Amino acid sequence: STTEETNLSTNTVSVAGTTTTPNTDHVNKVQSTGVKKAVTYAGLVYYEEKRAEDLVTFTAAKKLDALIHYIERKHSQAEIGPDISFSFKFPYDYVELNFDAPQKKPFTGWTLTPHTDPCRLYQKAIDKFGDKEHSRPSCCLISVYGSPDAVPFLDYFIPLEGVARPVSLNIHRARRNFTVPVPPSTNPATSSSNTIIEVTASSTGVASK
Repeated sequence: STTEETNLSTNTVSVAGTTTTPNTDHVNKVQSTGVKKAVTYAGLVYYEEKRAEDLVTFTAAKKLDALIHYIERKHSQAEIGPDISFSFKFPYDYVELNFDAPQKKPFTGWTLTPHTDPCRLYQKAIDKFGDKEHSRPSCCLISVYGSPDAVPFLDYFIPLEGVARPVSLNIHRARRNFTVPVPPSTNPATSSSNTIIEVTASSTGVASK
């Protein structure tokens, strides 16, 4: 009897003696080095006033414009902060907010309280945003409160864990009762003691006190 030799090309699947077309599903997902391309995501925070505190929301999506459109449509009064870009670090399938990182600026009198512990966004949930059944992006909620005697400004940096390159969120807030000092007026009608002297003009155009 004669034995037939069949040379199967790479990525070709042989089933019961038949040959299918090469499997190329991965072509657009793998670089020439054989390493999967990292998908880039957009993330941002937005702020909403809730009585004595601020509600800070961190959310992410594949498309930044879709994220901003959602916030403007559903949270029209929100203040949108700057956006960031990140990719997931293998083998992580989530990003987690690290609230315990050392801070460069004092935050005396400020309290940050995440609504979930751990505070994470999962890649699978992020990817679903935009589907028919998932019109709301995945998010993490944080309550921020500044006491009356807190430092005037809060700049609290929160690193993201599980990302390919280091990136942090900056929670920036001003104390509710903080007012910007107004420098003494240099108007000639004001004395050195800041006592206002009423000045009127006569019909002759000469000023009188």
